[in-house]
Amino acid sequence: MSRSWRTTARRAGLAAVLAVTLGAGLTTGVAGAAPGQGKPSAPANVNPAKRPVLDPAKIKREQAPPLSKAEMRAQAYDWVAEDGDSRVACFTADGKLSGVAELDRADSGPLAAAKSTQLCARAWPKSKPALDVPQVRPQDHYLGHHWAHNGLAHSQIYFVDHTGAKWPVTTATYKWNEAQGVDSYYESSCPGSWLHCVNVSEYNANDGIYGVTYFPNGWDSAGHNYEGVYVQLNNFTVTTSTQARKSTQHELGHVLGLAHRFDNSSCMTQGEAPPINPLPDAHDFDELYQIYNHGN
Repeated sequence: MSRSWRTTARRAGLAAVLAVTLGAGLTTGVAGAAPGQGKPSAPANVNPAKRPVLDPAKIKREQAPPLSKAEMRAQAYDWVAEDGDSRVACFTADGKLSGVAELDRADSGPLAAAKSTQLCARAWPKSKPALDVPQVRPQDHYLGHHWAHNGLAHSQIYFVDHTGAKWPVTTATYKWNEAQGVDSYYESSCPGSWLHCVNVSEYNANDGIYGVTYFPNGWDSAGHNYEGVYVQLNNFTVTTSTQARKSTQHELGHVLGLAHRFDNSSCMTQGEAPPINPLPDAHDFDELYQIYNHGN
């Protein structure tokens, strides 16, 4: 199935998910590691060709109307059916969609029902997972949604770091900032409510997951993310610096719009590093260029 067909189909049926309080899912550093402690100090942008625009007068938000609840639910099931091993859609007891999460898992195969329920309960306490759906690997490398340009030449994403020294959010952000068409910036707090700010935090759970990217408020019919996307990185499962780099790089890649790969040359493949490369490869950067090469 061609990428252009899939992209067109997705944009025709992209889902939004119900809102969740962001703070309920975030935690600060553990084991006495203060957020930002021991991390390299660096300018907000190490690529001189890219400069952040912080002036709200220059930023024009443009988002299409959200989809209906029926469309939301249909898209959530499409996500789970596409890659049931690493994507989880959660629903309330009466069948309404609660949210969708992208996982980087330590194991492989179908996600155990208990773990899926655990994950949904952590992000959306009154929800339950959607199970018993076909599992098919994705045919392309695009999640089906991304960030709007908001009138700027490039989409700008500000990664707000709440983690301790273990997690290389700084260097992972700068690596993604090499991409053409989308700009990534590292911050310790969100510079402005009108910007695309994504909180990155850590948690500690024996759940077999390296990291999770949550899309709690969904995206609109144009495929543009609503605000509130956040990342959690797992201190319990990640025990080496190589895995910490790979998991951080992986989850930030999901935030930008990249789906899972099945090739050890890319950090977007889920699982252990090594053998998985902790960094993105040329195909990842090419995919980002394709995703963001449009007017808005």
